[in-house]
Amino acid sequence: ALYGAKNCKVVNNTVVRNPFNYFFPSFKAWIRINPRKESAGGDLSTGNLVRNNIMATYQDEGQEPASVDNNTLGTNYSSSFQDYQGWNFYLSANSPAIDAGIAEDAPFIDADKKRRTVGAVDRGCFEYNASTEDRDAPTLPSNISASQITEGSISLDWDASSDNEGVAYYEINIDGKIIRSATPSAYIPNLQPNTEYTVGVKAVDFFDNKSPATLHTETTQALGMMAVFFVSADRHDHVIKSNSKLMWVGMPYLRVGGYYGSSDASAVLPFKLPCLESNYQIVSANLATYLDERVGATEGSLDVYGLGIRPTACVATTDHWEGMYSGDDANGTLITQNYITPQTNTGLVELASSDESALGTYLQGLYDIGGCDGFAYLRLNENTTQEQNNTYYKIVSADNSNSFQVPLLKVIASESTAVKPLEIKNGVAIFPNPTNGKEVTMQIKGFEAEPTIIVIHNAKGQEVFRKTFNNLENESTLNLKTDLVSGMYFVTVLGRQKYAQTKLIVALR
Repeated sequence: ALYGAKNCKVVNNTVVRNPFNYFFPSFKAWIRINPRKESAGGDLSTGNLVRNNIMATYQDEGQEPASVDNNTLGTNYSSSFQDYQGWNFYLSANSPAIDAGIAEDAPFIDADKKRRTVGAVDRGCFEYNASTEDRDAPTLPSNISASQITEGSISLDWDASSDNEGVAYYEINIDGKIIRSATPSAYIPNLQPNTEYTVGVKAVDFFDNKSPATLHTETTQALGMMAVFFVSADRHDHVIKSNSKLMWVGMPYLRVGGYYGSSDASAVLPFKLPCLESNYQIVSANLATYLDERVGATEGSLDVYGLGIRPTACVATTDHWEGMYSGDDANGTLITQNYITPQTNTGLVELASSDESALGTYLQGLYDIGGCDGFAYLRLNENTTQEQNNTYYKIVSADNSNSFQVPLLKVIASESTAVKPLEIKNGVAIFPNPTNGKEVTMQIKGFEAEPTIIVIHNAKGQEVFRKTFNNLENESTLNLKTDLVSGMYFVTVLGRQKYAQTKLIVALR
């Protein structure tokens, strides 16, 4: 009996009553799968397989779902075995167990280490027409080499082994974990970065003979660094009316909603994308805008759409859209819904953290089709077509004289792609905040024993400070000498596949 079994395979066993006790029914010859006993936690068994067995009965107490098939049940042993009373449990010539099993998940050999019949295997532990026993092991796998190494995986190839009966598979052992491969190659995932691993490879034949292990050592790559850049909206951002007319260029505010008489309006923002180094990919991005005012009792909320990439900052009348997302907007890709709602407070507005990966994925898609030096277009539009006149959201445009409130893209890129970057929440704290801008005191957590870069951007997206530190402690307090003017700043701490973010306010006296 198995108690609390997880993903076990009970295949090709012969479970019979002791011939001396044949006439004593209390002596059970069963296979059963039960929950763990209450004293051991009472966990249920899950994901188990019971196949190709000869047994009196299968029992599961009615609560242990398992795949149970192709088994011979009962105690009519005389028809199954050559001499049950004489303890001979080899199958008889007319045994109903012959060819009654299925090959899937069946072992290659029987209890005598003889090879089972290819195709229709027998039930039980002995194969009636088993091949001659073979005890010769395959030759050693040789010339193991790595075809690809990343931060979290290793791909190996080697020269095939030979065997008089053929190689069934290869057994790869890494840190006690066994992987099987039918070919002389293996992909080993879920490894730690910058770590040395010794891999043992054995060849196994159809009689379960194993060669000695050939050992090979490789080291996974170190995690790549992160990068951050900010892009302010181009001054050709535009408001488009629902009657397919563009408003004037150079307006200080983008009025989105029911502002223009009988026409509603959306706003389109072009952003000039910088070129990324070839080994970097975008993993996260955020859109920061400044809500100056909500005029009237707006009913709808603003959604964010991507409008693709173009070589120039030229907004088209066909870029307009309004209404609930339905997939009918052929020009737009939905990034997020309810970016700004009637309940949003005035001031800085950013994407929710759960939407940052969606915008990052969208922007990376633009780079994949040649986005370097092109303009990425984003649109803000209401999710209703019924907004009342003179009810709208008033958002600071790229042409506003207050350059610290213009629309801004904040983008995080990674040098590594095999391991998902980690944002360390509360990984950086500034005190006091606001500060005087001459000295910035910050506490950094979670970036110990690795290169760490601190980058500060102003609200226009310009980098105004950068410094690299090595071998920080788990909690480090840094006093940075700066020369920042009054305003809001974005502080980013970059490490190996990890980053942290916060805002800094400078208030000069």
